[in-house]
Amino acid sequence: MNSILSIKDLEKYYEDSPVLKSINININEGEIYGLLGRNGAGKTTIMKIILGLTKPTKGKVILLGSDTSTDKGKEVLKNVGCIIESPGFYSNLTATENLMIFAKLRGDSENSVKEALKLVNLPYNDKKLFGKYSLGMKQRLAIANAIMHKPKVLILDEPINGLDPIGIAEVRDLIKSLKENGTTILISSHILPELENLADRIGIINDGNLIDEINLEEWNSHNEFGVKIYVDKTQEAINLLSKNGVNSEQMATFNKGIIIKNENVKLSDLNKIFIKNDFEVNGIIEEKITLEDYFKKVTGGQEIG
Repeated sequence: MNSILSIKDLEKYYEDSPVLKSINININEGEIYGLLGRNGAGKTTIMKIILGLTKPTKGKVILLGSDTSTDKGKEVLKNVGCIIESPGFYSNLTATENLMIFAKLRGDSENSVKEALKLVNLPYNDKKLFGKYSLGMKQRLAIANAIMHKPKVLILDEPINGLDPIGIAEVRDLIKSLKENGTTILISSHILPELENLADRIGIINDGNLIDEINLEEWNSHNEFGVKIYVDKTQEAINLLSKNGVNSEQMATFNKGIIIKNENVKLSDLNKIFIKNDFEVNGIIEEKITLEDYFKKVTGGQEIG
């Protein structure tokens, strides 16, 4: 795969306090890469360094083949769209009027405004003022502003933060459609379920460190659900469960009992079978580590938010 964005040995200190500690990330063309971490973990600082809004203490960013600290690299930034913090729209203007201001500043055409609004499913020349928009509509307009110049790379800092479920769904569908159109996207969030629904890969940021990267396709294929049943008489347990409707092909043995690879099997139903038949069981547990569980494990046991 072609690397669109490479972050190499990135460090950032404010006075003597480290904010980023030797971050290395490669983002491939056409993928959605999610930065996951608690507030203050360093996600926004990474994005600001990529965009040239703050300078790194050490390390560099290679964007579309160019070092962003060079004059050529600064020119490459024209191919990037972004939302960092809240966009400065005028509440007493319509969506079209707001975007026309930004289009003129950047030298974009009026047609680019029409196309961007169409992509985010907002009407052109609508009379509704920005101040009357819902949070979801405001965020879609912010994304329209970020993609108006057809960037190759889109950087979104917490784009779903504060949205209601409808707004989250709107923005999620929009981001997916942008990826389908070939845009490479870097998105940060502390809302894990949404990154799971969006990202191809997730980098876990904690206390300024990139502590792990997860390929979600591999995670979902390898992290199978299973019910472990600890028994001494494994074959008798398999026979009993088979007679009571559990597919024998979904059962396998391990050194202390059997495991059932079927996420629809309920522990309560298994317990009823064993109790009814007076079958001795040493224990039954569900075994599947969620990304939430994994995040807490690798970051010291605290919640994400």
